Amino acid sequence: MTPARKTRGAWSGHAAAPHAAVRDPRLAVVAGAFAFFFVVIVARLFVVQVRQHAWYTGLANGQRELFQQLSAERGEVFVHDRQRPGGVFPIATNERTYTLYAVPAEITEPKHVAGLLAPLLELSEEAEIALAERLAKQRDPYEPIARDVSSQLHDAVLAFGLDGIAFEPTLSRLYPDGPRMAHVTGFLGEDEQEIAGRYGIEGAFETSLAGRTGFLEGERDPAGRWILFGDRSVRRAEDGSDLTLTIEREVQLEVCRRLEAAVAEHGATGGSVIVLHPMTGAVRAMCAVPSFDPNNYANVEDIGVYQAPAVTNAYEVGSVFKAVTMAAAIEAEAVSPGTTFEDVGSVTYDGYTIKNTSDRVYGRVDMADVLRYSINTGIVFAAMELGHERFRQAVERFGFGVRSGIALDAESPGNIANLAQRGDIYLATASFGQGITATQLQLASAYAAIANGGNLMEPRLVEAMVSSDGTRRTFEPRIIHRAVSQRTATLLQGMLVSVVRDGYPKRAGVPGYLVGGKNGTAQIPYADRPGYSADTIHSFVGIGPVDRPTFSIAIRIDRPQRSFADSTAAPLFGEIAKFLVQYDGIPPRKE
Repeated sequence: MTPARKTRGAWSGHAAAPHAAVRDPRLAVVAGAFAFFFVVIVARLFVVQVRQHAWYTGLANGQRELFQQLSAERGEVFVHDRQRPGGVFPIATNERTYTLYAVPAEITEPKHVAGLLAPLLELSEEAEIALAERLAKQRDPYEPIARDVSSQLHDAVLAFGLDGIAFEPTLSRLYPDGPRMAHVTGFLGEDEQEIAGRYGIEGAFETSLAGRTGFLEGERDPAGRWILFGDRSVRRAEDGSDLTLTIEREVQLEVCRRLEAAVAEHGATGGSVIVLHPMTGAVRAMCAVPSFDPNNYANVEDIGVYQAPAVTNAYEVGSVFKAVTMAAAIEAEAVSPGTTFEDVGSVTYDGYTIKNTSDRVYGRVDMADVLRYSINTGIVFAAMELGHERFRQAVERFGFGVRSGIALDAESPGNIANLAQRGDIYLATASFGQGITATQLQLASAYAAIANGGNLMEPRLVEAMVSSDGTRRTFEPRIIHRAVSQRTATLLQGMLVSVVRDGYPKRAGVPGYLVGGKNGTAQIPYADRPGYSADTIHSFVGIGPVDRPTFSIAIRIDRPQRSFADSTAAPLFGEIAKFLVQYDGIPPRKE
């Protein structure tokens, strides 16, 4: 039997050979079909992988790639505060809150869920209906409902035990000092595109404060689950840097309080104050009225209130500019404090007549009297002795007409274009602050140069920045250039002290201290035609103590119901100066 099986098996193997050469028509059809489909598949792959590569890559990324942002914690902003441990206080900080969101795929009764949430979220009937529609989007894996949710609301929603409703912890921005620091801080604003810092330090240092958002990227299956062995990449979030400002909190709050009271007392439409340290250029305080609450920044009638007027609002400053003109003329030796001229009450240039305030006539006076009594004709005399070109150069050396470089957006350079005009009337009016514009920051910086011996300092608002890895960067005081000589600065210091002691703004004085300054009452130009309205802006810029300078203060009061700055801005300067000499621990002079 066994051999028979072998013979049979061998025969079977050889018997197949004659049939191998015979082609079965059915096999040919099948083979042809396979060949056709192979060609079609290859052609289709070519189209997909080559001709339509970009389109299908985008589609694949949308279906298979998971991109999850990893939030960076925003840096905090600190100011100096002697009353706090560590000597600093956070004026922009982070508060732990929650984002309420839904997973619609897990919600079976969207109308019921929306009805439960609506009262807690204080939604209108229309908003409740819209929420129900959003919760009914079964293919939506994530639907944010509310941000900055408090812990109390978080607990109340969780008590319902709703499927598809969840929270993720977030950080919201908090401004503890609210309106009194608003023009320093700015705010963290949200629109349809992004959440970012707006105005103030928040806007100017957005990139540093925001840090860098991280991401976790990888493949997932059609159900949205991670593919265990799929490609993944991670970039960790980098928290934002912390900033320490030069602002002194006690000074800031006191200045704001007194400014608010002065604006109210004089029926003014607004006002602002900036305080610099003359020796370093550090901004000690910067405050404005009206202000806004950065914790509720949308609750304003005019978004112009977001701007810091001491930095962004240039205006015709009036007689406070006479100190700059006098310094320029003395520096060029065109006049000296003892130079005299005969005042007849008015002067005429290019067909225009300039008069003294209240049409006063002073007779023979010297340059110290010109500044002391704010004589228009006298300061025009000094400017004419100096000449167009030297006057323009001196004004530029004091920092007018250019941005100072302070760490805030939207700084105005002011406008001194009229100084390029050759008509004498342009020089004459500019000498007492008319026809040119400047900011309070520029005025405070110019007077600071007089106080410190002649150096124009770069205004400094940020003192230090500390990154998330602990690297510390400090911003040191920087001299831009010399505005005037030490001799000229010393002479002007004495002349400004005389203005306060013997001139009109006596209420700017502080008993026992040598403080100096100049008041100015400037008419407001019409916005739509040449000429000036009856409305005025009152200013006072002053320094002190001149033998130990720690402050240069520029004050502006808008449209007060008083006639002159010696009864509005000057007394406010006196109040702030008195506070500062006490705060700085400067003993009074022995008479």
